Amino acid sequence: MGTPLNIAAAAAWIQDGTADRVIAWKRQEIKARQQLARTVLGDVVTGVPESQHAWLQLPSRWPADDFVREARQRGVLVTPGREFAVARHDTPNAVRISLGPPAERESLRKALTTLGDILADAPQAFGMTV
Repeated sequence: MGTPLNIAAAAAWIQDGTADRVIAWKRQEIKARQQLARTVLGDVVTGVPESQHAWLQLPSRWPADDFVREARQRGVLVTPGREFAVARHDTPNAVRISLGPPAERESLRKALTTLGDILADAPQAFGMTV
């Protein structure tokens, strides 16, 4: 059960149109962030343009766990595709990028650029094996 104050605030936002404006803004922001991901990383990014998440398809030279480890070392958190696979044989060599957390798009751009830099490097350069 919601608290009376929260319910009253939600009802007021619905009645005065605030809720609709917030929803419209959020949808617009997510589409812009999806476009930013595609602009920075190119066609290796897939996913639904209305989603707060995108998939970064990795080349075979970059195993997802190695990519995740390198991204973390550079200050960017991504999740390996195996975390979302229904079965082991369905595991994509990809990472999921959450586009929503950075408060500002410039922070997101920097993180995406870092991911692009990692993609351009070879895992062997970091002492990893393929």
